[in-house]
Amino acid sequence: MQLPVDVELLESRLGQGKSNRYVSQEKLGEGTFGEVRAAIDSVSGIRVAIKYVRILSRKAGIPKAVFREMESLKQLSQCEYILKLFDVFTDESNLCLVTEYVESDLSEVIQHSKQHLPRSHLKSLFKMILEGLSYCHTRNIIHRDIKPASELHHI
Repeated sequence: MQLPVDVELLESRLGQGKSNRYVSQEKLGEGTFGEVRAAIDSVSGIRVAIKYVRILSRKAGIPKAVFREMESLKQLSQCEYILKLFDVFTDESNLCLVTEYVESDLSEVIQHSKQHLPRSHLKSLFKMILEGLSYCHTRNIIHRDIKPASELHHI
C-alpha cells in the first residue's frame, strides 16, 4: 500500500535537510525499498547514514512500511539503544532518511568473532536489545523484525 507523499509536511516535521547538505560516500547496503549510503553532514561534520527510498512518483506515494519506520524512529529518538533519525528530505526520485551512522550490526560482530563472545559481552548485548525493545513496547511500537542484522551494537 502506498501513502501520498506530502514532502513539505515531512520536512517541516522532521528537519530542513536538503540533498546538498550531505556529501554521499560509499554504499553500505541495499534493501527492498532502496539503498543505504554513508555520508558526511556538511553542517555538523558528522558521519551519517542515508536510506534512499525509491519513489516512483510523488503522486504514487511511499510504501506504508517506510512511513511507519520513519514515524517510529521519530517517536523513539530518546532511547540510546535505538537508531536516531536526524532528518528527512527528498531528492529527484527518493525519500531520504538521515540516521546516525553505526559501524556494524550484531550479525557482523557474530560473523567476525574468531572465538565465542565472552559471557559478559553476551549479557551486555542482550541487555541492550531488551532495553530497546522495552522502550518500543512502552510506546506501543512492536519491532517485527528481530534478528542480528537488525540489531545495532554499541560495545
